Amino acid sequence: MTGMFMRFPWVTRLSAKIFISNLHLRTDADERVTMIQTYLALLREGSGPMDEERQLILQTLFRPSSTGFIKDDGPSSFHELVTNVLNKK
Repeated sequence: MTGMFMRFPWVTRLSAKIFISNLHLRTDADERVTMIQTYLALLREGSGPMDEERQLILQTLFRPSSTGFIKDDGPSSFHELVTNVLNKK
């Protein structure tokens, strides 16, 4: 029973990190969709960007995405959490 209560905060924290990461990646993907749609609309109108500007736009669209995970100093696994708690006693 105690083990279950000890795992609950860790599971909750891990779930929150994954949820926030997914929100971050979704926002990034939505921004890229908007940029692509705007770029294609400009090309259709004939007022698209010049070669130098095109390179900048393509670099922005195809940049690597970050995961959105927040780096912290807390324990990364349940085993680390339990070890830290037991060592403090």
